Amino acid sequence: MTKDLLESVHRIIISDETIMRFVEKGQVKAYASSENFDTSKPFVIIDPLGPPDSASYASNTELAQRVIYQINVEGPSRKDVKRIQQLIKSAFATKKIRQIAGGLDEYFPETKRYVDARRYSVQTKLYDSGY
Repeated sequence: MTKDLLESVHRIIISDETIMRFVEKGQVKAYASSENFDTSKPFVIIDPLGPPDSASYASNTELAQRVIYQINVEGPSRKDVKRIQQLIKSAFATKKIRQIAGGLDEYFPETKRYVDARRYSVQTKLYDSGY
């Protein structure tokens, strides 16, 4: 079975009951929004910003890996978008996933959606590699 950090991040979001009060399970996707998304409701895009890289070494052996994900929350209500992003940040904190610099906080008039995109560093446990 292949190890998959993206699946783990997705699972953290969709298994949080508070987040799911604001976002439907089918409105959480990886890489890009689906054509089936209901853009009148909030949605979440999990965007890996590159492949896993080495987080620590010892004796020329990789001991842990790290991936940077950008979590985009989009929706018609600025307050809902902010609330969802804060809930995601809290859910990630319980798993020791920390927010890092970078992201976006914008309103796009052409789509009539607010976007709050935050970046998170996901690091595997020591001796957990091969992603």
